[in-house]
Amino acid sequence: MYHLFCQSFNYDNSPTREIKKSNKYNISPCSKKDTNAESAGIIVYLPNYRAKDVIDIQKFDFTNINVIIYCFFRIDDNGEPYSSNTSVDIKKKTIYYLNNDVKKKYPHLRTVLSFGGASGSKNFGTILNSKDKISNIAKKIADTMTTHGFDGVDIDWEFPTDSTQSKNYGTLLKEIRSNIGNNKILTISAAYNSNKYNGYAKTYMNYINWFNIMTYDFAGSWNKYSGHGSPLYSPTNDLNHQKSCDISINSYLNEGIPSNKLVLGVAFSGQAWKVQSSANNGFNQKGTTNTEGQPGNTEGIWTYMALREQNILVSKKMTSKPWFRTWHSDAKSPSLFNPYTMQYISYNDKDSMCERIAYVKMKNLAGVMMWEIGQDYKRELLDSLIFCYTNN
Repeated sequence: MYHLFCQSFNYDNSPTREIKKSNKYNISPCSKKDTNAESAGIIVYLPNYRAKDVIDIQKFDFTNINVIIYCFFRIDDNGEPYSSNTSVDIKKKTIYYLNNDVKKKYPHLRTVLSFGGASGSKNFGTILNSKDKISNIAKKIADTMTTHGFDGVDIDWEFPTDSTQSKNYGTLLKEIRSNIGNNKILTISAAYNSNKYNGYAKTYMNYINWFNIMTYDFAGSWNKYSGHGSPLYSPTNDLNHQKSCDISINSYLNEGIPSNKLVLGVAFSGQAWKVQSSANNGFNQKGTTNTEGQPGNTEGIWTYMALREQNILVSKKMTSKPWFRTWHSDAKSPSLFNPYTMQYISYNDKDSMCERIAYVKMKNLAGVMMWEIGQDYKRELLDSLIFCYTNN
């Protein structure tokens, strides 16, 4: 069934090489009675800096998107929430337009405000180290959500470093839920593996709607060999012994968290390596990520937008010479290789979008989220994902 609807998506013919291998309210735990306990559907992360010059929220079509997670607000060392970009958020009135004009046009759409981020959560372990501090911050987070007209809260803490911090995280989520009530959304941008939370992930599920799992960045500068940034399944004979989306999801399921609490993350960016051999079309070869990426980047980072704008990809699947595309059937992921510059790039494309949606359906997950829509090119990845999600 899946292959039929994916084939109907008008895939273009392209020179692709395939490597075939074997494969303060009275709170209660979120339940089906809660307003927002239904499936997540399609979630997009929208960083405020993308709303400055990439995404025009007043013109963007949100018809088939269920949730926008707008990021980031941060929390200072005194426990006060603040915008990470007041010029865009407040002066440009992006938040106002999002929660008024946009939601009026798309009444089904729900908006969530994210607090933290990779760099913006570095102080969380310190400011969330006592019950009084946690209660105070939780109330201020809820007040900020309400003041700006959002429908919920996302916490992006990367990551608790020990059992005490993991326990405090659970207390924070409990306090936020107490303040916002059960009819608002509460999610976390979750670690790739549930063990990051030292056994407390099952506690979190009592208070949050979904774990938005960051199932990407599985390979990078820390690896000796070229790999896949976000493989659906672990590649065969992989010298990095890297993780995969499937391993990530199963870590949560094995901890007793139900599938309808889990959202699969999809990356709209790729990772390049400069490799020493062209064997295996550049995959699984010794190399370094200290190589040219998109303009201005020397760490091998390529957004999908940059791959298209720099004409490495001249269409959704067609490459410019001398680049060629390889489909890795074991990992359900594509890669690009230039035999002259010896650059190998792991990324996502329209085929891998459909594979991930098929996985979401097979596993009965709550939905799919993407980081992030500002890295797309003319909605090519987003529309591929939406088509496969809504036509199965």
